Formats: sequence, structure tokens, C-alpha cells
Amino acid sequence: EDLKRARLQDLVHPDDREESDKLLAELAGGEHQVLELERRYLGAGGDLIWAYEHISIMRDVDGSPHLVALVTDRTERLKHEQELAIAVERSKIAQHSAKAALYELLPRTGQIQFDASITAVTGFTPRETTALSDARRALVHPDDAPTANAAIDAGLRDGSGYDTTYRLRHKDGHYIWVHDRASLLKGRHGSDDRVIGMLLDISEQKAREEHINLLLREVNHRSKNMLGLVQAIARQTASAEPHQFLSDFSERIQALSANQDLLVRNDWNGVGIRALVSAQLAHLADGRGKRIVTGGPDLRLSPAAAQVLGMALHELATNASKYGALANEDGRIHVRWQRQDDRFSISWREEDGPEVVPPARQGFGTTVLRAMAAMSLEAEVNLSYPASGLNWSLSCPLSKVMDTGKAASSIFAPRAVPRPTPERRARILVVEDEALIAMEIVDILASQGYGIVGPTRSVEQALALFREYGCDMAVLDVNLGAQTAEPIVKALAANAIPYLLVSGYDRAQQPTALRASPLVTKPIRPDLLVAEVRRCLAAVAA
Repeated sequence: EDLKRARLQDLVHPDDREESDKLLAELAGGEHQVLELERRYLGAGGDLIWAYEHISIMRDVDGSPHLVALVTDRTERLKHEQELAIAVERSKIAQHSAKAALYELLPRTGQIQFDASITAVTGFTPRETTALSDARRALVHPDDAPTANAAIDAGLRDGSGYDTTYRLRHKDGHYIWVHDRASLLKGRHGSDDRVIGMLLDISEQKAREEHINLLLREVNHRSKNMLGLVQAIARQTASAEPHQFLSDFSERIQALSANQDLLVRNDWNGVGIRALVSAQLAHLADGRGKRIVTGGPDLRLSPAAAQVLGMALHELATNASKYGALANEDGRIHVRWQRQDDRFSISWREEDGPEVVPPARQGFGTTVLRAMAAMSLEAEVNLSYPASGLNWSLSCPLSKVMDTGKAASSIFAPRAVPRPTPERRARILVVEDEALIAMEIVDILASQGYGIVGPTRSVEQALALFREYGCDMAVLDVNLGAQTAEPIVKALAANAIPYLLVSGYDRAQQPTALRASPLVTKPIRPDLLVAEVRRCLAAVAA
């Protein structure tokens, strides 16, 4: 009834009325025989109705025009089309963002057809991939092919589809990691089965996983090296008085911890020497500025140099507070460092403290200040005890504190090395870049009567010692700064000299060429080290 009383044009959406009135006028004027148009109507409740109309004109016998229209409600269809278009666009955006490509595979023939997204993933166009026989399998990395193909074949055989990862060759020749997931659509006849699948580029995810694994391995390695260092400090600090041992050991671990804090804050990219000096003298802060005077350019030390100099400064500060310039009210300390050409130097000078008496025996502090500093930094070290106050100075190549050392240039040619006899104990070359751990290894081996060649901390120095003095066996740290022990191993193998690796990494994390080598992991157990050395020497003798 409402429709009978209403004019049709009044039901048309206001925005469409002008255009539709124009077209209808043209139809009535004979400009069109039939009119097809799509326009909107307003329903009784104000709802929007999309309509498709097929309109023609009929005339009475007197020529009066009448419009005849077939109106089809397209509201739901257009709504579904719009939703489909949005879904398709979302899918395209998701595929592009995720670097994914859809494909259809005919299991019976092996023919495969990718959508256009395959170009963004692999560099190949859909036509190029289709032109290949069983294209996807032809591009799978040879090492991954057996596993990937087995998973795909099993999924096709039992109808469950497949979900697997493998490396796929990109058009430019490099390999990418992909996640291949697909479902099998069964046809009425087995011959018309088809697979609908998606290839997802997961190379970035794999790279992140590998980076995380690398970081975990590095944390494990550094932790074991640190435990080895702590073990060496504990043994070197050993005292007949348990109370004194606990006190000294705790202070040394705190000094080591202060160094680690600085390195972590700087992402292990080195430490400014001013920050290092401040950290190691922090517990003497009451006297800073008046009784302790420091000065020098703010050089950036390598992590290894920061650890050595930090331990040295701690030993000097501890000694000064107990026996030296800070043990009375008048003593002063001067800490100076400088860079001159290609040399670095640092000095610690005390004055006006109690009269100095040279120590009756060499303890751990003296070992750090002399042997460890000299070995770690290839330094010239002077430690003296004039009555006016302790003096310590160190001078070394700038490259040893600023991490610009050069790699070994060659492997020395084989040479004859005499074998041990009952009259001559075996001589063992010790190569370890952590000075305290190196001295620990030397002490363990020397206590068993072995002769020591070294210790040394670099590939170049180790090869030079081997060429000059030879050895009957070698104990080698695997990681020596920016290098590994591989060049030394090659030189030893060329002379049939046995060797034993020591490392914070386990066997699976070693360089491929060294994974079958004898290995003792850090922290080192003395009994295990000795047993492995004996086993290696016995094997050669046999």
C-alpha cells in the first residue's frame, strides 16, 4: 500500500536521483531502446538497497509511454563481493608482508602453478617455475631434499597434506629458507586430486634463530672462560689461612665483576681507560682527588686489555690500602697513562706512605703485576720497592690494548723434532690467550715433570716458537683473539706432533676441521688434563 501511494523516484537515494532522472528522460525521448542501470533505494526503515534494473519503454495505442522495469535486489550480492574483495586484498597484503606464495600442484603429473607472489619470494615468475619439471623439488637444496621430499610424499600418500621446512634456490643462486604447508583436495577420481599449498619465506626467522644460537654459544663460551679464570684466581690465591683466602678471593672476584659490568655496559666493544681506573679505585673514593691523582687521555681499551689492566689496578689498590701509601694519613698515589706513537704506557707511583719493604715471597698480586701483564700485553713491566713507595710501570705496543693486532701470516714448513726418551721428559707447547689460565696449565704440566715451551697467546708467536724450539706435544686454546688454532694444528700435523685442545666451546661448536681432535673443556680439571696429555703422548709412542 505504501508503494502504491509513493512515487518511485522518491524512493531512489538522493545522490542517485539526478543521474537516474536524466537517463529515464533520455529513454522516454527515444535516445535508448533499453536502459540498464544500478542505483540505490531507501527502504522503509532507511536501509540502503542496491538494485539492478532492466528498463524498457512501451507505448499505448495513442502513443503514451509506459516504463516496464525488472528490478533485482543486489544488496546481499554486492555485500559479499565487497567482503570478498577486502579478503583478497588482505590476503595480498599478508602474502606480501610475509613473503608468501600460493601454489596449486597436480600430484599425478607433478605440474605446479604458483601465483604472482612467487616472484617476490624466489625471483622466478610463475611461468618460469611452471616450465620446470616438478619445479619446487628441482629448486630444493640437495642437503634438504631427502627429508623434504619424504615429508611431501608421505603427506600425499596418506592424504593428510604436509608441513615442512627446507632451503630453496632463489633465481640469483642463493638459498632461502621456506616453510611449505599444503592440503590435499580429493577429486571424484584419483586422477583429479590437487594440492593447494603456500610457500612462506622464513629466512629472516632462521637468521634470527641462528643469531640467538650464536649468542647463546658465545655466552656459554665466555661463561666457561670466566669460570676457568675464577678457578685460576682461586688456586693462585690459595692460602694456609682460610679466612685470609676468603677475603682476598672475594675482593679479586669483585674486581673482576667491576670489569665485566663495564664491558657489558659497552656491549663488549671496549672500555674507556678513565672509566676503568675509576671503577677499580671506587672503593678508595674517600681519597680520590686529594691523595689519588689520575691523568691521561681517555683511550678505549679492548676487552682483553681492560681485564688485565683492571686486575693489575685492583692488586695495586689493595696493596696500597693495606701496606702502601694509603695505609697512613699522608701517602699519595699518582696514576698516569699516555699514548706515544705506537706505544701505550701506564704508571703507578706511591709516595709519603709507610716505609716500603720488598715482599718476602711472590704472591698472586706480584704474578698479576709482572707475569700476567707481561704475557697478556707483550709488555715491558717494571715493579720496584724503593723506601719512598712502590713503583709499577707498564709499556706495550698500542695494538695490544686497542685491539688492532695482526693475524699470523704463514704456516711454517715442517721440521724434524726429537722424540722424548726415558732420559728426556716431553716438552709441551702451551698456547692460551688468557694469561692466568695459561699459567695454570703450565703449573699443572710442570708439576708432572713436563718441559714447557711458552706459554704464548697468539698463532704467530706459537708458530715462531714451534719453528725455533720444536715440541713433543701442544696444548692449544681453540680461540686466540680473532683467530683459531687451526694454523698451529696444521703445522703440528705436518710434523706428526700430537696436540690437545682446550676450549670453552663443546665439541659440536668447534670449527669443522677440529671437531675430531682431542678436547678438554674449560674450566680445566687438572687430573683430566694430565690424563689426556699422557694418553696423547702414549698414542704417538705406540
